[in-house]
Amino acid sequence: MQFILTCLAFLLPLVVICQDEIIETETIAVHFDYTKPCEGQILISCFQNGDNFLNSDKAVYSEVIACQDSILIEGLNPDSSRAIVAFVDINKNKELDLNFFGIPTEPYAMSNGFRGKWREPIFEDTAESPDTKVINLKFMFWKER
Repeated sequence: MQFILTCLAFLLPLVVICQDEIIETETIAVHFDYTKPCEGQILISCFQNGDNFLNSDKAVYSEVIACQDSILIEGLNPDSSRAIVAFVDINKNKELDLNFFGIPTEPYAMSNGFRGKWREPIFEDTAESPDTKVINLKFMFWKER
């Protein structure tokens, strides 16, 4: 019993401190445009810094969604840039399929209008300003870029 009371005595001030901290987040809209009808599903990730960029496990937002016209991404730091990468997973294997030469065979899109035909993007290529509240992604096959 004394152990429980001692633990509560230490933890209660932490709870009060945490309640006083209000973390502001924001929501952005992402609109999708397709050069061909969307078939399959969309894998989309949002990053707010260059660390582990393109590693969807480290993204601030990463989801598999049905083909659609737009989504809302919530919980973003309003003071940080954001970069969004997505692809249409036609065969629903949750991987961007590549051909023998490493060229994507499924449509993909990146924020900031980055086309990325001959090299893999870096965060700065695709990063949008923190002021940007609506991001448009255009899904294109590699040969359409």
